[in-house]
Amino acid sequence: MVYIGFLHLWSPIVFGILSYFSNTIFIYIILRKTRSCFGAYKYMLMSFGIFDIMYSTVDMVVAMGSHSEGNTFCVFVSHGPFAHDIELGFKALCVRCMFFSLSYGVLEVHFIYRYIALCRPKWIFIFSEPKWITVMALGVFGQGIVWFCSVYFCMWSDDEMRLYLEVPFRRDYNADVHKIPILGSTYWGASTKLILIVLFEFLSVNMIYVNFVHHWAPIVFGILSYCCNSIFVFIVLKKTRSSFGAYKYMLMSFGIFDIMYSTVDMVVAMGSHSEGNTFCLFVSHGPFADDPEIGFAALCVRCMFFSLSYGVLEVHFIYRYVALCRPQWIPAFGDPKWITVMALGVFGQGIVWFCSVYFCMWSDDEMRSYLEVPFRRDYNADVYQVPILGSTYWGASTGLILRTSAGIVIISVISCWTIYFCIWIGWTIHSKLSVVEMSKTTKKMHRNLLKALAIQTFIPFAISYIPCVFAWSVPIIHVDTKRYFISS
Repeated sequence: MVYIGFLHLWSPIVFGILSYFSNTIFIYIILRKTRSCFGAYKYMLMSFGIFDIMYSTVDMVVAMGSHSEGNTFCVFVSHGPFAHDIELGFKALCVRCMFFSLSYGVLEVHFIYRYIALCRPKWIFIFSEPKWITVMALGVFGQGIVWFCSVYFCMWSDDEMRLYLEVPFRRDYNADVHKIPILGSTYWGASTKLILIVLFEFLSVNMIYVNFVHHWAPIVFGILSYCCNSIFVFIVLKKTRSSFGAYKYMLMSFGIFDIMYSTVDMVVAMGSHSEGNTFCLFVSHGPFADDPEIGFAALCVRCMFFSLSYGVLEVHFIYRYVALCRPQWIPAFGDPKWITVMALGVFGQGIVWFCSVYFCMWSDDEMRSYLEVPFRRDYNADVYQVPILGSTYWGASTGLILRTSAGIVIISVISCWTIYFCIWIGWTIHSKLSVVEMSKTTKKMHRNLLKALAIQTFIPFAISYIPCVFAWSVPIIHVDTKRYFISS
């Protein structure tokens, strides 16, 4: 038992007992009310009361304390039935943390109900439909599961973390930290692997640390993408069809695709490396880093999304061209048949890219042998344990060179075509605006839309497409890029 203080020991018990009494009375009162008085809110209030009783029970059973010292923060089981078993106590801590997250979800549902009751009363029926009740319950429970997995897989304490806490626990609690269930986080002054594991990252035995930017940029930009695109989709949804026409649904699809792409970017953490005659992409960390076969498939999917982004840009340019130069064709963007054709075109381009890397650029022992020393030197990693795809251009067996070069040729053709197509369409629109007869207001609108599209295109071209083409091309002339490129 770790004794922290009188309040820490007794407050969960006192407030737990009060919660039992008050919530039992609360549920009884709610049950006495008729449905006509409370409507669907009656059952929601009952669920809140039941959840509060469950949360209070977990609070009492899993007695939790917290401690921060220097570079390390931790929570631990101080006393109770889970205090004497490190493994079982750790799982109990994770469950208690999960309930902390579930309380967030319960509050969110409460706020959603109040918003709908006031601002969207026509939607109030969803709180009494089993389908929507199940959706909300799964949403709340899913949030709790994410929190549980985050602490369970990322914040478990190893000997290094416990070493930092050994003296403080002996000094402040007269306790042996190696016998206490603990989870926590170490932020600096420790091994890189320990710091990265506890900071929102999936556990990976074969984690390769490239650099700070490579590790955190996808996460930061992914979160920004979630926020920005969610707001963007919401704004577009608020517009009526007469305001945006078919463009409304296209904009929504772009926002949704960007969220999907950002998710793949975060989940499939990818680095690039070229050395001598060989260029490769590899999974550096995350849930796919420990299985070369599954990781290779994940790499191919991420590469497919890279190609899909090409297709999305092409459709955007086609729409701007049609809106200005072929306005009689604009109904095609609201016709399910043509929407299907465009979607299949974009997806088909992605499938071609996927097949090119999957069937042509898989890594055999010969390719890995060229990268064995560089990976050991630059990343202290065993290249035979890392998911990899790549290309070898010269100085290798003919079969390897032809197979991998075929994949590079195909994806290079797609990349060059996309760049040429976007430039050609953009120039055509610009030329059309110089001679077309239309009002100044309409012409100004088209010019502004073209500028916005040009900026939207320039950013991914400058920071992603062109660097990637350069990265897989420079090994042909024997230029090493090593760890300096981050494939996005």
